[in-house]
Amino acid sequence: LPLIYALKTAPEAQSAPMMAIIQNQDFTPENIKLLTDFAKEHHGIDYVYTQMQEIKAKTIGLLEQFPESETKTAMMKMIDYIIEREK
Repeated sequence: LPLIYALKTAPEAQSAPMMAIIQNQDFTPENIKLLTDFAKEHHGIDYVYTQMQEIKAKTIGLLEQFPESETKTAMMKMIDYIIEREK
């Protein structure tokens, strides 16, 4: 999703070389780094983080309608883990 967002929002002159890497399936370590850096530079990571926070808020809102339980607590912790985990 970060790369898709970056490809959609970056100028074509910058996104075209990235599309060529993807279309050619040229996933060398160097090209993976180029794609990752591209997604970061064009705010793809920021966009996804914002989307995750919005989904988290909606999910917590849905879970709040249920009574307190171990299951509810586990689900809330899982949401935090998924969003906050590092690779």
